[in-house]
Amino acid sequence: MTILRVENLRTHFKTPRGTVRAVEGVSFSIRDGETLALVGESGSGKSVTSLSIMGLIDSRIGTSNGSITLDGRELLGLSENEMEKVRGRSIGMIFQEPMSSLNPVFTVGWQVAEMFRLHRGASKAEAWREAVKMLELVGIPAPERRAQEYPHQLSGGMRQRVVIAIALACEPSVLIADEPTTALDVTTQAQILDLIRSLQTRLGSAVLLITHDLGVVAETADRVAVMYAGSIVESGNVRDVIDRPRHPYTQGLLAAVPEISDSDGAELEERPLLKEIPGMVPSLTREIIGCAFASRCDRARDNCHAIRPELRSMTNSHNAACHYPTEYA
Repeated sequence: MTILRVENLRTHFKTPRGTVRAVEGVSFSIRDGETLALVGESGSGKSVTSLSIMGLIDSRIGTSNGSITLDGRELLGLSENEMEKVRGRSIGMIFQEPMSSLNPVFTVGWQVAEMFRLHRGASKAEAWREAVKMLELVGIPAPERRAQEYPHQLSGGMRQRVVIAIALACEPSVLIADEPTTALDVTTQAQILDLIRSLQTRLGSAVLLITHDLGVVAETADRVAVMYAGSIVESGNVRDVIDRPRHPYTQGLLAAVPEISDSDGAELEERPLLKEIPGMVPSLTREIIGCAFASRCDRARDNCHAIRPELRSMTNSHNAACHYPTEYA
């Protein structure tokens, strides 16, 4: 059953340089218990998409149009009071940087307990007990003691576990994880991803995973949507997209992933150079004519610069917005 559906989402921002089309016509859906990964370079529109779903776009500078439905209920157009009831209770979010998403002047236990007070009407004593249980659930040792500490007293991995505890406190049906392993060491990254997977299995939540790490996508997600310049350029089952990418941008991202080989001991000048995608992302302050990736694509033809390709089906579960998706597959 589809729990979250996003259709033709457009989020624009007013700036002194003009209107920035940060998200332009994005559509996707997530089923119960499923993990969908949104992938792309910085500035591709991934985080803005998640903030639009959460209703966190400042109306003074930005607007979101289209449709976002959660379990059949339209979220766009809800008042701030109504969205406050949705956040935390129905949709939880793990923000990219836990130090900036946690309040430095309150203990971590107080911040987790607040979710139970706000959304379940629990008393202070009951909320505190539930908060300690959540800290234990996310793998924080000595949760009773840690609950009385402040964010700066915890390591980066522990802070991220607290953020996960807050996001999942009320067992939301959808969890948005925005770069949940940013700035963490490799071991802690693996632990956090394992924790999210295990809690997802336990609670049955759908997960929208926002990342630029294709390795994380391959290990964690069921489906993937690749974003470029505010739009989805390819989507499908993870294995289909990674094994048989149909869009040149997806192929470029995969080619840029470092490979571990037996030549680690080789001299630096003998090692193969990391591949890169040439050129720059087009400015989002003006309407893009043709394919947004055409200026960076060595396969682009005249119609690529003149006609914007639609996201079309390659197979039942694989879509690509390219005029020549099979020619260079």
